[in-house]
Amino acid sequence: MRHTGSYLLLIVLAVSCLSATVGLASVQQRLLEEVFPKQEPDLEWNHTKWGQFEKRATLKLFGIDTALGRSGVLRQFGRPIKAIYAGPERSDFGGTVEGCTYVYPTFQIFFTNKLFSGLEILREDHQFPLGVAVGDTELQVLKAFGPPPFHHATGNWTARYAIGLRNLEIDIRDSRVTKISW
Repeated sequence: MRHTGSYLLLIVLAVSCLSATVGLASVQQRLLEEVFPKQEPDLEWNHTKWGQFEKRATLKLFGIDTALGRSGVLRQFGRPIKAIYAGPERSDFGGTVEGCTYVYPTFQIFFTNKLFSGLEILREDHQFPLGVAVGDTELQVLKAFGPPPFHHATGNWTARYAIGLRNLEIDIRDSRVTKISW
């Protein structure tokens, strides 16, 4: 009879552990689906004239369709080497804000509230149709985009080009491109 009670206790413990494991797997799966979604968001911003302009500019400069959100980036570039997810958190302006960053070997892409919000190219990468890359010379930037407004510097400076509501920023150190931000 004592052995039956021990077996029953073991069975109850095993079922409890299995339930906890299944519950944890479910939470993990929901988090993975949040960070790596399979479908595009349908958000109002994508349908505004500013959203459409940003979509065209980002597509032209970087070959990324912003309307496809994170799932489009995943289809285009594959899974990142690292994903940083934050949120949702209360915003000072009402509602909530969530952020996600996909880190790839040469660049990182930022999302805010499931929308594409920026890109930084940190190492040489010629897959973007921008016309310049990290490692290119200052002269190549000026040939591709012309001198930016208020351009008086050489050597170490940041070229800022206003494109719609955004800025394309190209950091130049020692007359070479070190970072491209959008």
